[in-house]
Amino acid sequence: MARWDGEWTKGLHTKADKESRLRELQGYKEGAFRELDTILESLLKKPANRNYSEAGWANQQIATNEWNAAIDRVRTLINPKE
Repeated sequence: MARWDGEWTKGLHTKADKESRLRELQGYKEGAFRELDTILESLLKKPANRNYSEAGWANQQIATNEWNAAIDRVRTLINPKE
């Protein structure tokens, strides 16, 4: 079974509750989460700023990197390691 991020079971106290949540997530993995991952990658990831002559390009690239890091974190949550 996939190793889901602990964020998914945060606040659940019993082993049964945690196992129930993990089974639920496993069901989402093959359907909704796969589609969500595609959407996140194709629609929300931003390309690098390669216009070095533009004033403030470095700040724009930092913002892009931070944005993409947040998108990658969400993608990690919905794509657990096997």
